[in-house]
Amino acid sequence: MSMTTAMKHLCVALAFVMALECCGVLGRLDWVKVVKRPACKRFDVTVYIDCDKPLILYRPSNSQFSMLCRYCREGIKRYWSRGISYAGSTWKVNVNTVLRSRGDRKKIKLQWRKSSSRSHNSDILKMTVKYLSKRSDAAALFKETCAHEIGHSFLRDAHGIKYSWGHKGTSSIFGGRKSSAPSYPSSGEIDLMKYYKGSASNFYNRVVAAESDVEDLVFKVRDSYTTNSGKC
Repeated sequence: MSMTTAMKHLCVALAFVMALECCGVLGRLDWVKVVKRPACKRFDVTVYIDCDKPLILYRPSNSQFSMLCRYCREGIKRYWSRGISYAGSTWKVNVNTVLRSRGDRKKIKLQWRKSSSRSHNSDILKMTVKYLSKRSDAAALFKETCAHEIGHSFLRDAHGIKYSWGHKGTSSIFGGRKSSAPSYPSSGEIDLMKYYKGSASNFYNRVVAAESDVEDLVFKVRDSYTTNSGKC
């Protein structure tokens, strides 16, 4: 299939999905569960995923695959867990992944690549995260990328495809960074889901899902959540 044909098919699929969004047909993410623990001032978020190997191209070895699946889970936990303001105080949001081979889950294809190549999660094609093995920061980048890509599903479910694919207004829906995109902040948090201009110091220690996006994950991604006092 040529690139032009593939792009046409993607555009048709995009138009169809956006039409479903406008009609309110698309449902919530059945592979995300939220448990509210008032006694602990904590929300526990469970994301059910299924790590998947490519059939032939860019297929990692068994040991590489296990490592990549672990890295992906670590990235989702690290970059989506944070404190949020709720009910007049700060509540902790703990995000964890559970591997599931059946039932509702997010399938994530993990590729082992030598050359640079973009990962993606359109919510139309299977989410694919690519480990760029020649980079000195390959592990850190892969963890951050996995967190970013699954975040597209969270953003889409809360606000729609335009908001998600457009990186919260900083890119076109096909990923081209806008000239109006902000520069990286000189200090403080870097929004996991935005595009920026320039470069950032201490990037991996500063990047995190924005508080508003984590609030959406807790309150908008699910129609309801379970209340359970539990143990702190």
